[in-house]
Amino acid sequence: MSARLCFSFVLCFSLFDGPFARAQPEVKGNPFEQTNAEQVANWKMEVLHRKDGKRIFGLIGKEREDEIEFVEVALVPGKQLYLVIHFYDPRFVTKLTRLEKTERQELLKRIQPLLEKKSHARIEGGRMEDVNLTRITRDGTRYHGYVGNMFTLLSTADEETTRRCAVRIEQIFHGFRQVLPPRRQRTDELVVLLLGSMDEYRGELHRRNLRVTNPAFFFAEKNLIVAGSELTRFSAHLHRLRQLGERRRREYESLDKGFPARLTELAAEMKRKGFPPSEIKSEATARKARWERDYHAALKKIAEVNRRNERKFLDVTNQMFTRLYHESFHAYLENLVFPHDQFDVPSWLNEGLAQVFESGQLYNGHLRIAAPNRALLHRLQADLKNGQPMHLSDLLSSRNATFLLTHDDAKVSGRHYLYAWGLAYYLTFHQNVLGSKALDRYVSRGEGKLPPVERFEKLVGMPIAAFEHKWRAAMLELIPAPK
Repeated sequence: MSARLCFSFVLCFSLFDGPFARAQPEVKGNPFEQTNAEQVANWKMEVLHRKDGKRIFGLIGKEREDEIEFVEVALVPGKQLYLVIHFYDPRFVTKLTRLEKTERQELLKRIQPLLEKKSHARIEGGRMEDVNLTRITRDGTRYHGYVGNMFTLLSTADEETTRRCAVRIEQIFHGFRQVLPPRRQRTDELVVLLLGSMDEYRGELHRRNLRVTNPAFFFAEKNLIVAGSELTRFSAHLHRLRQLGERRRREYESLDKGFPARLTELAAEMKRKGFPPSEIKSEATARKARWERDYHAALKKIAEVNRRNERKFLDVTNQMFTRLYHESFHAYLENLVFPHDQFDVPSWLNEGLAQVFESGQLYNGHLRIAAPNRALLHRLQADLKNGQPMHLSDLLSSRNATFLLTHDDAKVSGRHYLYAWGLAYYLTFHQNVLGSKALDRYVSRGEGKLPPVERFEKLVGMPIAAFEHKWRAAMLELIPAPK
């Protein structure tokens, strides 16, 4: 696959609208408790035939002009059945084999418990090598370019970093779509400008006459996300370390290949000096054991140094991705869900949700978007316990100016941002508000004319005091995401 990526979501739940949401067969008990490989092998499934000859078994989801959604049914031997939601470019799909209606409903009945179980989502992105980069010139500057369905990436960073960023941004946009489905097709080009040095970033801010303290921002008027980091410098440093590690590995492998010859020379030398065969054999055995121990220890140390260097680089990129995810959510909401000229999205909700999604955690290539952010949760829990917590009515009634578009770090650390995160998190993962008709009504221009507290009470269906009591109790009981 070269033109577009195939992205996959390894899920313990689904928040689909569409074909998976429409059919709701009754399920009694947990069919997965007795599920084994032999049983799954007898299930009738739909099949997606890829251009490379591979067949994927499961259930066909939404079919769009530019994307086919497919739920793979997988079962690792000795482990529980799980689902993988793929997003394929139709150009790389040769055929779809469909089930009859009754057979499809039977398959859906079997997997429905996983589709309905709304717990933690793990999202796996496409492979970096599948990203098709081109060279693009804009405003006299040469960029690595990537054109996706939801954004265009322009990058001054190196190729590897650009590919990594393309995959990660695709990941998060697909994550947005699963939790908060788009309401319309993208009409204007959304550009993500990735600058490989902070000097370039500051130069871009100066050119646009903007004062922003964070390393990323969404410029709504231009439909532009700009992000900066010392990615080029760190990437070059990582490349040098990789080369050094590879050179050392080759040196040790060369020594290992030459060891038998050196051992033969040692035996011959000892024989010339009159050592008896038993001593020669004993010495050769000891030296061979010592060399094998030293050789494997050296390779292990080289591998560990490489892993440590990779982790350091990931730490640097993850700091940038946190802000990039935040700004990407603002852009997603504006472009595909609730554009400001048609809806009235309160700033606390916009900023709260952006913080929820900026906290996406990567584990072994999977992006978890449901686990609460450790630092934010600890701070919120401490504030709720201090005897004078902020009332939600104060948050709901806060003026938009409280949430600065530049996301000044001092403001982000303030209570309004903290409580906005906590409330948005609760509405998303405890109340399942995202994607609901209640939320659509809440952000409508008509509802926006109501007093903030009355408007919110209509959203949650209860008085603010009762809701706040439940919300505080739930947030204090939450366990943070693992480090």
